Amino acid sequence: MKKLIYLLILIPFFFTSCKKQEKAITIGIAKVVDHPSINEIEKGIKDGLKDKNIKIEVKSANGEIATADLIAKSFKMSNMSAVIGIGTLPSQALKSANTDTPVIFSCVTDPVSANLKGDNITGICDRLDTTYDELKLLKKAFPKVKNIGIIYSTSELNSLVHIKDIETSAKKLNLNVIKLGVTNSSEIPQVTTNLLNKADAIYVPIDNLVVANISYLITKANEKRKPLIASDSSSVKLGALFSIGLDYYELGKQTANILLEVLNGKKPSDIPVQMAKNTRLFVNKETEKLLNVKIGD
Repeated sequence: MKKLIYLLILIPFFFTSCKKQEKAITIGIAKVVDHPSINEIEKGIKDGLKDKNIKIEVKSANGEIATADLIAKSFKMSNMSAVIGIGTLPSQALKSANTDTPVIFSCVTDPVSANLKGDNITGICDRLDTTYDELKLLKKAFPKVKNIGIIYSTSELNSLVHIKDIETSAKKLNLNVIKLGVTNSSEIPQVTTNLLNKADAIYVPIDNLVVANISYLITKANEKRKPLIASDSSSVKLGALFSIGLDYYELGKQTANILLEVLNGKKPSDIPVQMAKNTRLFVNKETEKLLNVKIGD
């Protein structure tokens, strides 16, 4: 009888010990910066993982290489089950710091040029072939437009890649491109003023620094009654005229699906890099009225 009582006392401790030995599933998400599109991806990832008993830690690099490196190293020290980079900069830092931990990148325009390849890495490319259609739509709505102004960060690879696509499309449509670069947010007001004085319309490329300051650009462009095309749907919600772009929330859910494959035992190297899905036309109706133009349904 005493032995039976002793065993009954030990059983709860046995199961408690087993639970403690189970490794909790924890993932780290490193964002390049806080802005609406990036935050929509984060929300999509979280919603795609809800009810999965996964702990998520999110940190922002604020567009700084040193901060991205620190985040990547901290995730490595925390023994994450997997890590996700939203944007090129944090994805590169995560890949450099983690040789064994699975790395999933999201919202990267050119994974090849960014050297995001390896046995433990895969993800989603958001490079879109929509620049020609966007400029064609702009030219149809504003026949007098000749000069397209582009403001961009000189240090962002994704932006430089997208600008090449814009220039190629503009040439086909006999449009002139005026490019002005910035190195930090403090330069944006002056560069925006200069660009609006020279250009008939503004095209904001896939650029995290610029999109983080998109509300300022939209305000100034609308004051001048000049159309501003965005590369993301979130900027259209804030007042950009239109974009043929992605639903970044759905891109986040697409990223979560890749992560779940990895957590279920699939090797990242066995999951091909995916292209972002579901592009469509986004139009801000209030800006349409302001500019007295009809873009589309």
